[in-house]
Amino acid sequence: MESTLSNALILMVIGMISVFIVLLVVVMGGSILINFINKYYPESVISQVSNSKDSLVSPKIMAVLTAAVLQATGGKGHIDEVLKK
Repeated sequence: MESTLSNALILMVIGMISVFIVLLVVVMGGSILINFINKYYPESVISQVSNSKDSLVSPKIMAVLTAAVLQATGGKGHIDEVLKK
């Protein structure tokens, strides 16, 4: 009885360690892939904010939205389009 319980415990520990290692490899591989893609194939950034009179969003609202996006994303985000319903 005791050897069966110890075998089950050893098997459970080996299974948990192997799952942890596989998940660690997946996370590290994804991180390496993301860094590689961002370094060698950066996204082209074309930022055009319209200041024309026909804009549906006032310049004050646009400034608040831009500041909120910059604050929330740490300066990495940008606004492509604002649609008013």
